[in-house]
Amino acid sequence: MFHDAISFNQPLNDWDVSSVVDTSSMFSRAVSFDQDLDEWDVSNARFMIGMFAIAHNFNGNITTWDVSSAQDTSSMFAVTLHFSQPLNDWDVSNVVDMSNMFSGAAEFNQPLNDWDVSNVVDMFHMFSGAAEFNQPLNDWNTSSVTNMDRMFLYADNFNGNITTWDVSSVTDMSHMFRYAAEFNQPLNDWNTSSVIYMKGMFRGSSFNHPLDSWDVSSAVVMNSMFPSSNFEQDLGNWYIVLGDTSVDSGDTLVTTITAQNSFLDRQNPKYSVAPDGDGNLFFMDGNILRSTSGEYTKPHYNITIVATNGFVTHSFKDVVITVIQPQ
Repeated sequence: MFHDAISFNQPLNDWDVSSVVDTSSMFSRAVSFDQDLDEWDVSNARFMIGMFAIAHNFNGNITTWDVSSAQDTSSMFAVTLHFSQPLNDWDVSNVVDMSNMFSGAAEFNQPLNDWDVSNVVDMFHMFSGAAEFNQPLNDWNTSSVTNMDRMFLYADNFNGNITTWDVSSVTDMSHMFRYAAEFNQPLNDWNTSSVIYMKGMFRGSSFNHPLDSWDVSSAVVMNSMFPSSNFEQDLGNWYIVLGDTSVDSGDTLVTTITAQNSFLDRQNPKYSVAPDGDGNLFFMDGNILRSTSGEYTKPHYNITIVATNGFVTHSFKDVVITVIQPQ
């Protein structure tokens, strides 16, 4: 309606919009518009796609809006450069798509932790380029989300608590924290078993927490996950997946080692046995663990397997080898 109305900036707060279903792109590119709209009844609006996108100067009061019917708020405040109004009381429980919602909203930094996002499926680019945003989101129920691609890309100041998120349905985390320069929150309890895409996930971030508990067995694309980041953690559980570590007395072949997925295998990790403990009695033949002689003098042996040439210089895993004596 006011799309590309680059000079428009008149009061509209007395309008009756109570029957409007679709407000998509209504003020998109209305770069001068900055009026309060707090009296509007938008309770029937289902689609708010790009409503204020690229309305650079908009920072009007819309705090009390009833958006309980909204299903799609994608790009609603994308590149709304000066927008930073409180929205924490909004009922977004029916929203399915929040992709790009605050993308490029450079000054937005308001709490959103009370939002019910349990029906949201798409958070693609949701806060990308939201340079000032730094709020905890730990109370969000993200169990329905499948797409978090670039969610915090270039969110320069973001370091909010998202430790307890349920990401079990997410398939795409590509570039999720890329160049989120301040981000450094523990994420090791995340269930990443469904994630397929992790390319560039922590690139250029401050992230340096353990990820050894992650199940990355479904991941197919993991290129450039950690370059230019502070990450220096052991990923032994990613690279060192062992078969049966029991061995018959007299046998030299103990077990075979693989990585959690084919992408990691293609990085050609080099395996070795650390010399400490019982390490001098075993060696790696490619990805096959062997004993030096097949002669065993005790029931259990403790060794450490080392993987190199992966995402990090060294990854380790402690292994107990059990000897099976003949009956």
